[in-house]
Amino acid sequence: MPRSFRPKPSRLFVDTQCARCGAAVVLAHAFGSDRVFFAMASPSALAEAPERSFKSFSAAARENADSRVRAGLHFRFATSAGLRFGEQIGRHALQHFLRAVERTY
Repeated sequence: MPRSFRPKPSRLFVDTQCARCGAAVVLAHAFGSDRVFFAMASPSALAEAPERSFKSFSAAARENADSRVRAGLHFRFATSAGLRFGEQIGRHALQHFLRAVERTY
């Protein structure tokens, strides 16, 4: 679809980027804890601070939600709903699609 015809995000609807934060639930399960320190480079970060660090997967998800509100892309209720929706998706994926694999090494 040509870029000019793409609909703009609505601040009134659930933030789908926050819903993708359901990966935090899956990662916390895979690592056995949500409290896993990690850092990552951000292409949109300020040049003097190109890397972001987090104390947990859920902290990164919450910061993502906060950034969407600060940027004026969504209202707080839309990001909160997106985070809840993402958590539900993550739990559903763990319960119905992701299975433990027996290690053979």
